[in-house]
Amino acid sequence: MIERVQEYRYLGQLTSFANKTEKELKVRRGNAWKAFWAQKQNFKSKMSLATKIPIFESTVIPVLLYGAQSWALTAKQQKKIQVTQNAMIRSILGIKLSDKVSNEEIYKKSGVIARTLKFKYAGHVVREDKTKWNKILTMWTPHWAKRGRDRPSTRWSDELKKEIGTDWHGKATNRQNWRDLVRTYAQKWAVEDDNH
Repeated sequence: MIERVQEYRYLGQLTSFANKTEKELKVRRGNAWKAFWAQKQNFKSKMSLATKIPIFESTVIPVLLYGAQSWALTAKQQKKIQVTQNAMIRSILGIKLSDKVSNEEIYKKSGVIARTLKFKYAGHVVREDKTKWNKILTMWTPHWAKRGRDRPSTRWSDELKKEIGTDWHGKATNRQNWRDLVRTYAQKWAVEDDNH
Protein backbone atom coordinates (compact mmCIF):
# COMPACT_ATOMS: atom_id res chain seq x y z
CA MET A 1 0.00 0.00 0.00
CA ILE A 2 1.31 3.44 -0.93
CA GLU A 3 1.11 6.02 1.83
CA ARG A 4 -0.68 9.28 1.04
CA VAL A 5 1.52 12.25 2.00
CA GLN A 6 1.47 16.02 1.57
CA GLU A 7 5.15 16.21 0.71
CA TYR A 8 8.17 14.02 0.07
CA ARG A 9 11.83 14.36 -0.87
CA TYR A 10 13.11 12.84 -4.11
CA LEU A 11 16.70 13.10 -5.39
CA GLY A 12 17.43 15.75 -2.79
CA GLN A 13 14.53 18.06 -3.69
CA LEU A 14 11.25 18.60 -1.91
CA THR A 15 7.98 17.90 -3.66
CA SER A 16 5.09 19.48 -1.79
CA PHE A 17 1.53 20.66 -2.37
CA ALA A 18 1.99 23.82 -0.32
CA ASN A 19 4.79 26.38 0.00
CA LYS A 20 7.23 24.09 -1.77
CA THR A 21 9.76 26.76 -2.71
CA GLU A 22 9.73 28.40 0.72
CA LYS A 23 10.29 25.06 2.43
CA GLU A 24 12.99 24.08 -0.03
CA LEU A 25 14.80 27.39 0.48
CA LYS A 26 14.85 26.85 4.23
CA VAL A 27 16.40 23.41 3.77
CA ARG A 28 18.89 24.66 1.15
CA ARG A 29 20.09 27.53 3.35
CA GLY A 30 20.44 25.26 6.39
CA ASN A 31 22.41 22.66 4.44
CA ALA A 32 24.58 25.37 2.87
CA TRP A 33 25.60 26.65 6.30
CA LYS A 34 26.51 23.10 7.32
CA ALA A 35 28.65 22.79 4.18
CA PHE A 36 30.18 26.19 4.89
CA TRP A 37 31.21 25.36 8.45
CA ALA A 38 32.56 22.00 7.28
CA GLN A 39 35.11 24.07 5.33
CA LYS A 40 35.80 26.44 8.24
CA GLN A 41 39.43 25.36 8.48
CA ASN A 42 39.99 26.46 4.87
CA PHE A 43 37.86 29.61 4.93
CA LYS A 44 39.47 30.90 8.14
CA SER A 45 43.01 29.96 7.13
CA LYS A 46 45.73 32.19 5.69
CA MET A 47 44.99 30.73 2.28
CA SER A 48 44.62 33.34 -0.45
CA LEU A 49 41.16 34.61 -1.41
CA ALA A 50 41.85 33.43 -4.97
CA THR A 51 41.95 29.89 -3.56
CA LYS A 52 39.13 30.24 -1.02
CA ILE A 53 36.52 31.48 -3.52
CA PRO A 54 36.80 28.45 -5.86
CA ILE A 55 36.47 26.18 -2.81
CA PHE A 56 33.37 28.13 -1.76
CA GLU A 57 31.89 27.97 -5.26
CA SER A 58 32.50 24.23 -5.58
CA THR A 59 31.47 23.05 -2.09
CA VAL A 60 28.91 25.52 -0.71
CA ILE A 61 27.14 27.24 -3.62
CA PRO A 62 26.04 23.90 -5.18
CA VAL A 63 24.42 22.96 -1.86
CA LEU A 64 22.70 26.35 -1.52
CA LEU A 65 21.47 26.36 -5.11
CA TYR A 66 20.77 22.69 -5.78
CA GLY A 67 17.92 22.68 -8.29
CA ALA A 68 17.78 26.49 -8.40
CA GLN A 69 17.86 26.59 -12.19
CA SER A 70 14.24 25.48 -12.20
CA TRP A 71 13.00 27.67 -9.34
CA ALA A 72 10.52 30.49 -9.90
CA LEU A 73 11.41 32.79 -7.03
CA THR A 74 9.76 35.90 -5.71
CA ALA A 75 11.91 38.98 -5.03
CA LYS A 76 11.74 38.21 -1.29
CA GLN A 77 13.00 34.66 -1.84
CA GLN A 78 15.82 35.88 -4.10
CA LYS A 79 16.81 38.28 -1.36
CA LYS A 80 17.03 35.46 1.21
CA ILE A 81 19.45 33.54 -0.99
CA GLN A 82 21.61 36.60 -1.61
CA VAL A 83 21.65 37.53 2.10
CA THR A 84 22.83 34.00 2.95
CA GLN A 85 25.58 34.13 0.32
CA ASN A 86 26.72 37.61 1.35
CA ALA A 87 26.93 36.57 5.00
CA MET A 88 29.17 33.66 4.04
CA ILE A 89 31.43 35.80 1.86
CA ARG A 90 31.73 38.38 4.64
CA SER A 91 32.75 35.58 7.01
CA ILE A 92 35.42 34.39 4.56
CA LEU A 93 36.72 37.93 4.18
CA GLY A 94 36.57 38.58 7.93
CA ILE A 95 34.25 41.54 7.42
CA LYS A 96 31.54 42.34 9.98
CA LEU A 97 28.32 44.21 9.23
CA SER A 98 29.53 46.91 11.60
CA ASP A 99 32.49 47.51 9.26
CA LYS A 100 30.03 49.17 6.84
CA VAL A 101 31.47 47.45 3.77
CA SER A 102 28.92 47.50 0.93
CA ASN A 103 27.63 44.41 -0.87
CA GLU A 104 28.95 45.94 -4.09
CA GLU A 105 32.44 45.93 -2.60
CA ILE A 106 31.91 42.33 -1.43
CA TYR A 107 31.01 41.40 -5.01
CA LYS A 108 34.10 43.13 -6.39
CA LYS A 109 36.27 41.12 -4.02
CA SER A 110 34.58 37.75 -4.54
CA GLY A 111 32.80 37.89 -7.92
CA VAL A 112 30.04 35.67 -6.50
CA ILE A 113 26.35 36.40 -7.07
CA ALA A 114 23.99 33.46 -6.51
CA ARG A 115 21.30 34.73 -8.89
CA THR A 116 23.53 34.34 -11.94
CA LEU A 117 23.16 30.53 -11.88
CA LYS A 118 19.64 30.59 -13.32
CA PHE A 119 20.65 33.09 -16.01
CA LYS A 120 23.63 30.96 -17.03
CA TYR A 121 21.35 27.93 -17.21
CA ALA A 122 18.79 29.85 -19.28
CA GLY A 123 21.48 30.71 -21.82
CA HIS A 124 22.56 27.08 -21.94
CA VAL A 125 18.97 25.91 -22.53
CA VAL A 126 18.37 28.42 -25.34
CA ARG A 127 21.49 27.25 -27.17
CA GLU A 128 20.57 23.56 -26.78
CA ASP A 129 19.39 21.50 -29.71
CA LYS A 130 15.64 22.03 -30.16
CA THR A 131 15.01 18.29 -29.76
CA LYS A 132 16.42 18.18 -26.21
CA TRP A 133 13.74 17.59 -23.59
CA ASN A 134 15.07 20.16 -21.15
CA LYS A 135 14.71 22.84 -23.82
CA ILE A 136 11.26 21.69 -24.90
CA LEU A 137 9.92 21.64 -21.34
CA THR A 138 11.60 24.89 -20.28
CA MET A 139 10.50 26.95 -23.27
CA TRP A 140 7.03 25.43 -23.75
CA THR A 141 3.98 27.57 -23.04
CA PRO A 142 0.48 26.09 -23.54
CA HIS A 143 -1.44 28.35 -25.95
CA TRP A 144 -4.79 27.53 -24.36
CA ALA A 145 -3.76 28.27 -20.79
CA LYS A 146 -5.07 31.41 -19.08
CA ARG A 147 -3.83 32.84 -15.82
CA GLY A 148 -6.42 33.34 -13.08
CA ARG A 149 -7.73 36.69 -11.90
CA ASP A 150 -5.97 36.41 -8.55
CA ARG A 151 -2.35 37.41 -8.17
CA PRO A 152 -0.58 34.89 -10.43
CA SER A 153 2.19 32.63 -9.19
CA THR A 154 5.70 33.55 -10.28
CA ARG A 155 6.72 31.71 -13.44
CA TRP A 156 10.21 30.48 -14.25
CA SER A 157 10.75 33.03 -17.03
CA ASP A 158 9.29 36.04 -15.17
CA GLU A 159 12.63 37.05 -13.63
CA LEU A 160 14.38 36.79 -17.01
CA LYS A 161 11.73 38.95 -18.69
CA LYS A 162 11.79 41.50 -15.88
CA GLU A 163 15.56 41.93 -15.89
CA ILE A 164 16.46 41.51 -19.56
CA GLY A 165 13.20 41.88 -21.49
CA THR A 166 10.75 39.65 -23.32
CA ASP A 167 13.38 38.99 -25.99
CA TRP A 168 15.84 37.48 -23.46
CA HIS A 169 15.99 34.17 -25.35
CA GLY A 170 17.12 35.99 -28.51
CA LYS A 171 19.96 37.67 -26.59
CA ALA A 172 20.94 34.36 -25.01
CA THR A 173 21.74 32.73 -28.35
CA ASN A 174 25.13 34.48 -28.44
CA ARG A 175 27.21 32.82 -25.73
CA GLN A 176 29.76 35.62 -25.21
CA ASN A 177 27.21 38.44 -25.30
CA TRP A 178 25.02 36.57 -22.82
CA ARG A 179 27.98 35.96 -20.49
CA ASP A 180 28.83 39.67 -20.59
CA LEU A 181 25.18 40.59 -19.99
CA VAL A 182 24.93 38.29 -16.95
CA ARG A 183 28.14 39.80 -15.55
CA THR A 184 26.71 43.29 -16.00
CA TYR A 185 23.50 42.34 -14.20
CA ALA A 186 25.47 40.71 -11.38
CA GLN A 187 27.14 44.07 -10.73
CA LYS A 188 23.71 45.76 -10.89
CA TRP A 189 22.25 43.31 -8.34
CA ALA A 190 25.14 43.93 -5.96
CA VAL A 191 24.36 47.66 -6.04
CA GLU A 192 20.63 47.00 -5.59
CA ASP A 193 21.34 44.87 -2.51
CA ASP A 194 23.02 47.90 -0.94
CA ASN A 195 20.01 50.09 -1.68
CA HIS A 196 17.43 47.80 -0.06
